[in-house]
Order: sequence, then structure tokens, then C-alpha cells
Amino acid sequence: MRKEAYSYNRGTPVDKLLTFWRVKVIQKYLILNSDVCDLGSGREGYFLKKIQDLIKSGVGLDVEPDMQFCNDKITFKKTDLNEEFPLVSESFDIVTSLAVIEHMENSRLFMSEANRILRKKGTLILTTPATYSRWVLELLCILHLVSADEVHDHKHYFSETELMQLVSRAGFLEIKIKKFQFSFNMLIIAKK
Repeated sequence: MRKEAYSYNRGTPVDKLLTFWRVKVIQKYLILNSDVCDLGSGREGYFLKKIQDLIKSGVGLDVEPDMQFCNDKITFKKTDLNEEFPLVSESFDIVTSLAVIEHMENSRLFMSEANRILRKKGTLILTTPATYSRWVLELLCILHLVSADEVHDHKHYFSETELMQLVSRAGFLEIKIKKFQFSFNMLIIAKK
């Protein structure tokens, strides 16, 4: 996983646009007043801050969260997402992970842990670049339009089949995969 937490404020304008777009896509799948865990929340917890008025509580896990962004609804925990999560089983209604799984060294453990911390009938909402987006991201890096550090840290680009198998093997049911951002990104919605 990235050695430093992603900082929305230090991203390029294109990074910020893509993140904003990703959040808009995800928001419509949230359940009001739910307990949410955001895996790979980033340094500032951008997503959790954006949805804090819609949720009951939020916990962000990241390698270097900035604790100054904690409040009465949102907390952050310093966590290496390649290891077991420091959370109680069946604690959350929704687990989100926006553009993080491609950075994982152990995507199976990551997915298994996401399932473990979800309550029964909980929902996983995850995004990741499609396999064919690699060349576009590499080009955007060369043009300095997106963070090269973030793109070069990608460990794996998942095909739809690989992603479906990974999510299914972790014990998720009712798995749906949708494409967005001109089909260069995939959105996974899965029930426990």
C-alpha cells in the first residue's frame, strides 16, 4: 500500500475532478443514518466529510490519517490495509473503498476483512480502475494531469471476471458491477 496517505488537497485538478465524480456516483448508494467504514479514507477523509450529514457515524482507515479531521461523527484509525483491520466484526452497515483495492498487496485479505466488519445484509461499495484504463492513466501521468505516485503504486488492474471472483470468494452475495467515468472505472455493489 502507499507509504503516504493520499491527500485530496495535494492532488492535481484532474485528480480532484475524478475524486469528486467518484463520490457523486457512490452517494446514491448510501443508506441514510448508517454506520460507514471507509477503507483507504485518505489523509483528510474527503469522502467521509462529504457524507457526514447523511450517515450516523463514520470510521476511516488509512496509513496516515490526519486526526485533526475527527469530529463527533467521524473518526480515523491508522491502519495498514494489507493486514487485519483493528475493528470489531459486524460493526458497519456499509463499507466503502474508493480507488484503493488496486493498491493492495493482498486483495484477498482486504476483501475478507471488508466482509468481516460488515453487519449481516450490509453493503460493500467499491471502485477500482478497469484493466484497460492503465494506458490512459499512464498517459495522464506523462502529461502531469494525475498523480504519478498514485498510479505507479497500482499493484493490480482487475478485470470484471477477476473482481467478481474476488468479491464472491470473500463471501459477498448479490454482486453488481457497473462502469462509470467513460467505462474506465468499475463500481462494485455487493451484499453480505
